[in-house]
Amino acid sequence: ETHVLALCGEPLRASDQRVLEAFAVQTGLVLEYRRLRAREDRAAALEGAEATSTALLRAVSHDLRTPLATMRTAVDGLVVDGLAETDRKALVAAVGDATDQLERLIDNLLDLSRVQSGLVKPVLTARSLDEVLPIAVAGYPPGVVSLEVEESVPLVRMDAGLLERVVANLVANAVRVSGA
Repeated sequence: ETHVLALCGEPLRASDQRVLEAFAVQTGLVLEYRRLRAREDRAAALEGAEATSTALLRAVSHDLRTPLATMRTAVDGLVVDGLAETDRKALVAAVGDATDQLERLIDNLLDLSRVQSGLVKPVLTARSLDEVLPIAVAGYPPGVVSLEVEESVPLVRMDAGLLERVVANLVANAVRVSGA
C-alpha cells in the first residue's frame, strides 16, 4: 500500500521539511500498525470460528452417531426372515424417528454455519412473543409442552424466524432429555 502526503503552499524550509518527514514516517507507522492490527483481528476471528467449529463437531458427533446407529440396527433387523409384522412396524418407525432426528440436527448445523459465516442477517422487528412461541412448540402432544405468555409482556425486537428456531430447538432438546 502506498500513501501520498500532498501539501499546498510555499516551499518548506529545511527544518520544517524534517518535521514533515518525521510526521510522515509516524503516520506511516500508525497506518501499518492499523493494517497489522486488522490482520491480527481477522486471524483471531478465524481461529475462534475454527475452534468453535471443532468443539461443535466434537459435541455433535454423539448426536450424529445415535440416529445413524438406530437406523443401522433397524435396517439390519428388517432383513431378518420371519420378522413379526409388529416388529417390522416398530423398526420402520424407529428408522423414521431417527431420520427425523438426523434431519433436525443437520438443519441446525447448517443454520449455525450460516449464522457464523454471516450469510444470515437477523431482521429485527417489534413482535409479540405470543405470535412466535406457539409456532415453536407446535406439534407436541397435549401435556408434553405447556406454554403461557402473559398478555402484559411488551413487544420484543427480534427476528421471528430465528427466535422460533432457537426456541423449537431448546424445547426439542428439553423434551428429548426429559424422556417426555
